[in-house]
Amino acid sequence: MNITRRKFLLGAASGLFLHTLGAARAQAQIDNLLCPILMYHYVSTPPADADATLRDLAVTLENFAAHLDTLLNAGFSTITMDELWRGLRGEFGLPARPLVITFDDGYWDAYAHAGPLLAARGMRGTFYIVGSYMEQPGYLTWGQAAELRASGMEIGNHSHTHRDLSRLTADEQRADIEQSTAAIEAALGFRPNTFCYPFGRQNRLTRLILQDNGYHTAVTTRDATIVYRSNPRRIGRVRVRGTTTPADLEWLVSRRVE
Repeated sequence: MNITRRKFLLGAASGLFLHTLGAARAQAQIDNLLCPILMYHYVSTPPADADATLRDLAVTLENFAAHLDTLLNAGFSTITMDELWRGLRGEFGLPARPLVITFDDGYWDAYAHAGPLLAARGMRGTFYIVGSYMEQPGYLTWGQAAELRASGMEIGNHSHTHRDLSRLTADEQRADIEQSTAAIEAALGFRPNTFCYPFGRQNRLTRLILQDNGYHTAVTTRDATIVYRSNPRRIGRVRVRGTTTPADLEWLVSRRVE
């Protein structure tokens, strides 16, 4: 074998090794992805007589806008939970710094405040709605949810009754999940595939029922910024409070918390 052919074969073998190593490293990154998922509730100014819980959950419009600008300046790109799922599976090209912004309960200000502020910046959010709350005072209408989805936002399921699913029987859990799934499908014309546990609580049975109903992902209230492909129905999130400043938020999303 002449020297030129030997060098070629050695180079090819080396290239194959590096390619395999690179693919393995890429796979490891997908298995353990740093992707903060922010948990918001209200985006509005709480009334003067608001209780401690509401004050804790409500982020003002000005603060929320500052949060979004801080995230953009830090290089984050918003994706949906569906894109996160497909990215973990290698079916969607994830951005360099992916981030998901979620909103629980489907309050009226999701449509009036949060959606427009996101859209104005080319950002997207995932809005988890409660089936029995829809059309009630203080909550979204089905028409508003449809408009949010048409503008590029994602609609997810937050159960039908907002009860602690882990305390329900198997039949009760299945009925609650399937009823809210059917309501979303009937009103919005699609079957949701991401779920948010009321109070963040669930058990193995809850996860199995969600899997049976085609839910790829489900989020909890556990503090975490790392998402595991092997555990997509127990994903942690970063809680955003009314007192969270833009600097606080930048610190929160920069952590590696499992």
